Amino acid sequence: MSERNTKIIIVLGLVIFLGAILLQKINLPAADLGRHIINGELFITQHKILATNFYSYTYPDFPFVNHHWGSGVIFYLVYKLFSFAGLSWFYSMIGILTFLLFFDVARREAGVKTAGFVSIIFIPLLAVRAEVRPEAFSYLFAGIIFWLSYRVWTGKINWKYLFLVFLSSVLWVNLHIYFVFGFGIIGAFFISSIVKYLKRKDAEFFAKVKFFIWSLVLVFIGSLINPFFFKGLQAPLNIFQDYGYRIVENQSVYFLSRIIPYPASRYFLIGLSVLFISLLLFVWERKLHQIKFNLPFFIFSVFFSLIGFLMVRNFTLFAYFAIPLTCFWLKPKVRHIEGVEKENYFLTYFVLIFSFFLINVPFWQHRSFGAGLEQGVNLAAEFYKSNGLKGPIMNNYDIGGYLIYHLYPRERVFVDNRPEVYPSGFFQNTYIPMQENKEVWKEMDEKYLFQTVFFYRLDMTPWAQSFLISLLEDKAWSPVFVDDYNIIFVKTSGPNASIAEKFRIPRETFQISH
Repeated sequence: MSERNTKIIIVLGLVIFLGAILLQKINLPAADLGRHIINGELFITQHKILATNFYSYTYPDFPFVNHHWGSGVIFYLVYKLFSFAGLSWFYSMIGILTFLLFFDVARREAGVKTAGFVSIIFIPLLAVRAEVRPEAFSYLFAGIIFWLSYRVWTGKINWKYLFLVFLSSVLWVNLHIYFVFGFGIIGAFFISSIVKYLKRKDAEFFAKVKFFIWSLVLVFIGSLINPFFFKGLQAPLNIFQDYGYRIVENQSVYFLSRIIPYPASRYFLIGLSVLFISLLLFVWERKLHQIKFNLPFFIFSVFFSLIGFLMVRNFTLFAYFAIPLTCFWLKPKVRHIEGVEKENYFLTYFVLIFSFFLINVPFWQHRSFGAGLEQGVNLAAEFYKSNGLKGPIMNNYDIGGYLIYHLYPRERVFVDNRPEVYPSGFFQNTYIPMQENKEVWKEMDEKYLFQTVFFYRLDMTPWAQSFLISLLEDKAWSPVFVDDYNIIFVKTSGPNASIAEKFRIPRETFQISH
């Protein structure tokens, strides 16, 4: 087998491996995908971009910056053409394309074999955020901006790239709030170009300085091309100002390690160790052989490691960047890897893959691989609609997007999984206390006149579990539906009384531990 064919097999193997683990069935009750699809439908059918908490009856006029409205449009169109299975395949292909952008930088720095080995280490982290989310577009555009900037940094300037930088910024700002990272990626190369120019007064580096200045200007202008103008540009700075609800994905590795098992953290800590060991090896080799340092790659190594540690939602972004960064730091050692015989390489390749599965079994055991929806996820919504249940609905945080998808415009939700579109006082003074305190629950019930409680039953917050237990003991409410995902209660009096009588589930069905 020729060296070229060996490299092709390596890349194809990585693509198949990544595509397989990114292709995961959709747990719609716990996802916000349903809301994105309805957002897209409203734009396509009514040309409406939401700017208030439109789906909620608690705070319908609360303003917010809809920074990912464009993602909803794309998801809706893919869904209409190819259903949920098409969304799964689409999301997997976006991930593969993103990976190839970062892998191309990695193989240019260290060769295909080294890039392959390093990729295997970080690919499990790319599956952490395998749910269909708008942030996939951030990974893609971060890859595009990084790849373009790298090509300018390492080669001759192609001024046509400026148009691609501008176009990427216009799309990115309307797809996901992480568009702000475009400024940071270009800014790191810009600073490094200035440092190089000041050292050498080289015309080539002066041209690069001008290119990155123009890139930053165009990214700024492009980021203003959104429905909210300056508010859209400022959204990344403001989104956490009124967060009244602590969600897992926004917590640090250290915080989560103290309260719950979070299996993805093991892969992150392994990846982080590999990245910084490779950086230390590079520093040692540089002392011995005076090899060139790479300032933008050092900035990225520190920055993306830090944001990965501070928020577990950034594990995937860290992993994409860590692949080319690790390859660069290992560059002085690549002759040892690139010289490995192909038979030994492929054997090591498969051993490494299986090892990474075995060292973290809990990360994989609850994942449902494949395309489309998980089996039975829509049964609860179908029960609600087919039996003509009435609201108002009291629901938990997780299931808001599911209810919006199935019941809008017939019903509005009590809450959904966007803390930024509710005042922080709502979570601290209403949502959590009403699940913990029966008197607060009674007060809110009298205020909102709840007729149905619709809960994602795998909500593991302490207040959710205690609330569901108290509701089972409350004779005013009757459980009428339960499955592996959801549970529905209705009031035993009022418009759902006949449903309560017909579908009542005996309390003895549930295992309750106090």
